[in-house]
Amino acid sequence: SRWDQYRASFGKAINAYLDTIQQGTPPPVPGLAGLQELQFEAALKRSIAEQRPVVVAEEFPI
Repeated sequence: SRWDQYRASFGKAINAYLDTIQQGTPPPVPGLAGLQELQFEAALKRSIAEQRPVVVAEEFPI
């Protein structure tokens, strides 16, 4: 299936998350980086839908 190519990657991400919880260490990717990625994706979708440039910091502030 389409998801087979992602299986190993998702497994590594889940294991890294569980290690973080069990060992009490910071995650390999900070939560803020994940939030910024979601902001970027939302801005990209809006830019395509509205056919205009979207400034992430202005339209999707943290």
